[in-house]
This record gives sequence, structure tokens and C-alpha cells, in this order.
Amino acid sequence: MNGEQTVLPRATCEELLTAFEPQPPPAPAARRMLAAIRARLAFEAAPPICVLRRDDGWKPMAAGIERKVLSDDGATVCWLMKMAPGAQLPEHTHDDGVEECLVLEGEIRFGDVRYGAGDYVRLAQGSRHAVTYSDTGATIFLRTPSRRAGARDYACAR
Repeated sequence: MNGEQTVLPRATCEELLTAFEPQPPPAPAARRMLAAIRARLAFEAAPPICVLRRDDGWKPMAAGIERKVLSDDGATVCWLMKMAPGAQLPEHTHDDGVEECLVLEGEIRFGDVRYGAGDYVRLAQGSRHAVTYSDTGATIFLRTPSRRAGARDYACAR
């Protein structure tokens, strides 16, 4: 060898390249790869500054509850949830990933546990929490897996 490169003959390379059928990656890996590609494309296409005004973009989610998506990069979605006094979401499980929740205004309850402005709750994948409700009304910041990455919609009661 002594610094010389060994090169296979062209016919041998072509034979090796055509000898095997391409195999698709396993489904979960393919979904992760697709989500990463979409996230990268969305990031590159996104404007350098995104502004959402206080009253813009709210959509009904359930009785007495509205949501506003702040950003969705294909892997993670950040959104706000506004609960009117007495509003509630049913008990649910976080099968698709971690949910992070920061109470901005008012107060919410998961079962008998109260959380007020400034309280942060992180729910691990697979965790289940009790009915979420608010006696006073509340505005909450949430960070969850994106539906574009194949996650179910955490913002919809199920």
C-alpha cells in the first residue's frame, strides 16, 4: 500500500451497488428523521422575528378554554391556554412525550393540588394527571411534542 490508494474496478462497484435492494429505515426512525428534516426546513423558512399580539390567534379548544400556538418547529410546540373560571380538561395521559406547564396568571388545579402564577410543572412521558380545572381562570404556557412529529394533540381533551 505505501500511500497508494486501492480503487475497485468500476464494474465491481456497480455490481456491489446493485446487488442489494434498498431497505427503508424502521418506522420510528423514519418518523424522527422526517420530523428533523421538517423542523430544519421550517427553521430555515421562518422569519427572524415572529410577533403574536396579546389578543391575536386564540382558537376555541373546549368549553371555556382557548389556545394560541406560539411556535411549532415540527418537534415541539409552544402554546398558551386560557381557561375561564370553572373550565376543566379531563384526566389524560402524556403518551407522546414530556409536557411542560408554567402558570402565568390565575390558578389551576390537578386534582387537589393547586398551582398559581409562577408555578412550573413538568409531566414525564407516560404520566397521567387528574382533571385540570380552574376556579379563578388562568393563562398557562405549555411546551409539548408537536403534532407534526406524530404526537397526538395535547391541546384537545381526550
